[in-house]
Amino acid sequence: MKKYRVKYDFNEEIEIEADTEKEAEKMAWEMLRETIHECGFGVDVEEIEDEEEE
Repeated sequence: MKKYRVKYDFNEEIEIEADTEKEAEKMAWEMLRETIHECGFGVDVEEIEDEEEE
């Protein structure tokens, strides 16, 4: 298993142990998703109904 350094665009740097660079990137994305979720960031989706013209 190799270690990879991952730099996020917001100047965060971590080390990940993985077999391949692609696996390290996948793990980094998953960690980023978890961090975003833990910080309360997310997306809200709401359907917008068309207003009927009278």
